[in-house]
Amino acid sequence: MHKSENEIILSVQNLNVKLSVGDSYLSIIEDASFKLRKGTTLGLIGESGSGKSILCKSIINLLPGGSRLEGNVSFYPESGKPEDLLSLSEDEMRFIRGKEIGFLSQEPSSSMNPVMKCGQQVLDALPDSERKNTDGVPQVLKLLKNSGLKEPEIVANSYPHELSGGMLQRVALAAALAGRPKILIADEPVTALDASTRTGLMKLLHNLKEEIGLSVILVSHDIEFVSHWADDIMVMYFGGIVEFGETNKILSSPAHPYTKALVDLSKSFKSGSMPKTIPGDIPTMEVTISGCSFHPRCEYADDICSTTEPKSEAASHGGKIRCFHPLQQK
Repeated sequence: MHKSENEIILSVQNLNVKLSVGDSYLSIIEDASFKLRKGTTLGLIGESGSGKSILCKSIINLLPGGSRLEGNVSFYPESGKPEDLLSLSEDEMRFIRGKEIGFLSQEPSSSMNPVMKCGQQVLDALPDSERKNTDGVPQVLKLLKNSGLKEPEIVANSYPHELSGGMLQRVALAAALAGRPKILIADEPVTALDASTRTGLMKLLHNLKEEIGLSVILVSHDIEFVSHWADDIMVMYFGGIVEFGETNKILSSPAHPYTKALVDLSKSFKSGSMPKTIPGDIPTMEVTISGCSFHPRCEYADDICSTTEPKSEAASHGGKIRCFHPLQQK
C-alpha cells in the first residue's frame, strides 16, 4: 500500500437523506458513514433501489430541491482545512463539482447538451484560467485522446447523437476530468456498454487512477465486476451501509448475510452452476421495516433482528458491519 493510500480524501459521517414527497419527507439514506482513501477505488455495491445513486448525489449536492441532508461530508483538499460540503452554498458547491469532485453517470446522454458539439462541452468543463489564457482546443483534444478516443478531432466536432454509447461515455469521462478533480464518482458507468467496451473503459479509469492519483467511487450492482477494480467495498441495502472493508477480505470472508448472498450468487454465475437466489425482493423506500432492514430475507434472522436495528461495529476482517449475527462468528 502506498503511503498516500492511508490518507483520507473524503469522509462521510452519519449522513441522513430525506427527499420531499408531496407534503412529507421520505427517508432514503440512514446513518451512512464511510471513508475514501486517497488514490484508491471504493466500490459501492447493492441491488437497484438500495440508495446508491442518492448517496453519491448527496455528496455533491445534486439532489432535487427540498431535500433534507443531515450529518457531515468532509472533503480533504491537498492543503488547508477539510471542508464540510453540506455547509457550502450552491455557488461554492459549483466550484467543488468538476474542480475537486467529478461525476460520471450511467447515462451520459442525460448529462450532455444534444444540440452542442462534444468538443465544446468538454471545453466548457475546463477551468476558467485555461479557457481564458488559450483557446482550449489542445486541452480538449488531449482529454478526448486520454479518454480512449482514437480520433479526437472527429469526436470533438460531433454531436452526442452521432456517437455510440461507448464513445459518448468516453466524452463524458473527458468532461468529468477536465477540471482535474481529485475524486471521480462513477455511477454505474458501464451498465449500458458491451463487454469489451466495459473492460476498455475500466482499464482506462484504472490507469488514470495510477497516473494522476485519482480517487474513485465506483457504483455497481455487480460485485464480481467491482471486485476486479476496487480496493475497498461498501455494501448497501435499503438505504443503509451493511458492510465495509477491503475488497479481498470481504470477498474471501463476507461477514454480513446479504454480502455473502451477493458473493455466492456471483460465484454461481461465474461457474455456470445453479444460482442460489436471495428470497424476496428489496423493498421500496416507502415501506417501513422495524429492526434490521434485511431480516425479512435473511435465513439467520431471529427475534432481535425484527425488533432492534443493529449498529455499525468492527468486523473480524477489519472493516465495519451492521449485523447481530456476523457469519465469521458462526
